[in-house]
Amino acid sequence: MNMLFMNAGRLRTELKLEALQPQEDGIGGYSESWQEIALIWGQIRAITSSSRFLAQRWHPETTHRITIRYDAIIQAGMRLRKDNRIFQIDAIQDADETRRYQICFVREETT
Repeated sequence: MNMLFMNAGRLRTELKLEALQPQEDGIGGYSESWQEIALIWGQIRAITSSSRFLAQRWHPETTHRITIRYDAIIQAGMRLRKDNRIFQIDAIQDADETRRYQICFVREETT
């Protein structure tokens, strides 16, 4: 097995982990409310950047790879926030299956 050698000092970007907390609206639907559940440190690396034309408008999309210390509470569907930037978690990988680091594959939500 290949072990990932990571200098923990590179995990210096402060990120807020948020989970969706749906709020009932009283008529059978719900509104989205994101609640901060943890503060973690990571390293952000851009992977791709592209733009698609949908609904008469250009939609930029940037994907990133965020390396963090292993934490079992992190799941796909949650999101990470750095200041005004929002990263939607699409997939999570245990970097070398030793439960030391995780790699989150994310999409940056842009307007």
